[in-house]
Amino acid sequence: MKLGNFLWVTLAIAGANYNLPLYSLESDLQQKDHCTIELISEAAAIQPWKSFMVGIQIKMEPGWHTYWRDPGDSGMPTRVKWILPEGFNAGEIQWPVPKRFSDEMVTNFGYEEEVILLTEISPPESLAVGTEVPVTAKVSWLLCKDICVPEEAELTLRLPVAETSRLHPEWSRVIQETRRQIRKGEDNESD
Repeated sequence: MKLGNFLWVTLAIAGANYNLPLYSLESDLQQKDHCTIELISEAAAIQPWKSFMVGIQIKMEPGWHTYWRDPGDSGMPTRVKWILPEGFNAGEIQWPVPKRFSDEMVTNFGYEEEVILLTEISPPESLAVGTEVPVTAKVSWLLCKDICVPEEAELTLRLPVAETSRLHPEWSRVIQETRRQIRKGEDNESD
């Protein structure tokens, strides 16, 4: 068998196993002055009525930070406005445990290096299998070091609808690890 034919057969078999085209399942990475931001999904394919998690991932340059839901004496929490197809609902942001930033004057709570803010998305029962749906997040956040810079981004995923949901091999692990960290923080708060 020629290499070209072998490649086509291999791709046909792979496509038959997944029954859907391959999607990146993250928004375009947006580069800001001192950070990057993207929207990621644990699901490689969604199904009607089955909730799935998405995450807003912000990676910051050294020394820069963003804020937690309760920023402390100053700052502003990250805000997300969801633009979803009809019948979809977005839950509240699930916040990882923050770091405490203090000096003589103020105490703040937030994140350095990287943070993933999770949200559960619930689709309606009436979704057409074989279509794709857009999930858009309009995000605003404050990025600080010696100065604070207000930032904004609009991030969109296009997710395929299938008869059964599938997890994305990379992003589902990242999101599950973030969920474990959030639960561990909640357990420590209740002690």
